[in-house]
Amino acid sequence: LYIFSKLNVRNEPYLLVVGYNNDETENMVFQALGKHIGAYKIKSKTKTPGSYELTVEIRAKADKSIIVNILDALDGVTSVAMISYDGEYAA
Repeated sequence: LYIFSKLNVRNEPYLLVVGYNNDETENMVFQALGKHIGAYKIKSKTKTPGSYELTVEIRAKADKSIIVNILDALDGVTSVAMISYDGEYAA
């Protein structure tokens, strides 16, 4: 039990906040998440005139920071932020 308590087998949660400007870009964001992260949860989606903002929870074993660069390279993505958090989400 002591050994298992010291192992970090739990994946830390992160929030990805992605700004983009059209529905086609949203589809590309979801495709990239599915390919590079696997499972994710949509926490919120905000639509303002001419832009969208998507907040997604990810829990990946591999290097999660690479997804920021992948999403930023997509046409139509205006901003990407990755935030560490403790799993609690206040809306």
